[in-house]
Amino acid sequence: MISMSRIWITLILACGLATPAVAQTQVGDAAIAMQPGPCKVLLNEADIGCPKGAIYSRLGNGRHLVNFVAKDIASVGFAGQKLETTGQSTSVLWIDGAYINQQRVEADGQCAFERKPRGNIELSCRAILRDGRKLSATLKAREQTETFMGVARADSRVDTCEQIVTVFGVIGRAQFQCNFRHDTTSWIEDVRKCTPVLGEDRVKDLMRQGMELFDSREKQTGRDAQCEMVKQLPGGVAR
Repeated sequence: MISMSRIWITLILACGLATPAVAQTQVGDAAIAMQPGPCKVLLNEADIGCPKGAIYSRLGNGRHLVNFVAKDIASVGFAGQKLETTGQSTSVLWIDGAYINQQRVEADGQCAFERKPRGNIELSCRAILRDGRKLSATLKAREQTETFMGVARADSRVDTCEQIVTVFGVIGRAQFQCNFRHDTTSWIEDVRKCTPVLGEDRVKDLMRQGMELFDSREKQTGRDAQCEMVKQLPGGVAR
């Protein structure tokens, strides 16, 4: 898995790279993400409407909540403590409670979220309530708008990989310009994982941009200052 700490390296270098886009909206101690798209909510097989999509909340107490704004009922929700992600594109929330018009009912079930290879997404929540009723909700959309149930948008992986490869290019230039010895094993592994995401031509282009970025910063701040910045990178830099 690509280490997100690599992103903050770009800030340390002050190379002018863009920081990653905010994946979710923070409201108090909760992170909230909205996913619009055609959806359907059924209560005991009766369609109660779903005009506005789904809302995922990661609460400050560690619990998770998936809400659907229904038409005939104000809202329904699926809640649980355990969220499991598989790879980069799927996750499952194990449900222990459901909400109907903000009234909690004990329940068992799961919500499954999947981003397909072409970028379209599917969300399916199914629960059996303690009183015997069945509650389900489904949503399909052509694209994912925000990080949802632990699954990041595909383009956020692209942003992450672009920054990793660019900084690796900076390191490559620094090894020659600063006479550094740098263990780049972990960086090489991250670049290898990013190659299928970006493509070989894009990786080569970003490597070149990283080298040029070092040269540009060297002209602005001097070689010693830029070399000192690169020394802060992990991996045993030494002169």
